[in-house]
Amino acid sequence: MPNGENRDATETFLQHVEASPQVMECYHVTGTADYMLKIVAPDISSFRDFLMDTLVPTPDVSHIESRIVLKTEKRSFELPLPDHAGRLR
Repeated sequence: MPNGENRDATETFLQHVEASPQVMECYHVTGTADYMLKIVAPDISSFRDFLMDTLVPTPDVSHIESRIVLKTEKRSFELPLPDHAGRLR
């Protein structure tokens, strides 16, 4: 992904991300990558096409590493926040 130190490259990258309906989520992260994208595709061929036609040609994208979810083991959107008595809900 783009080098986080180059704001113009980052803005261009984020514009491509915003314009891509396949990108469901985009996170600016720490570590060796600058961004993590959650992408949906109907099949592996469509996923490859998205990578090759959209991400790879994006200026300043220097590296792409993919992970494919095989099975969702747990998914929750509840936040474990304390109630008024300080107990976790």
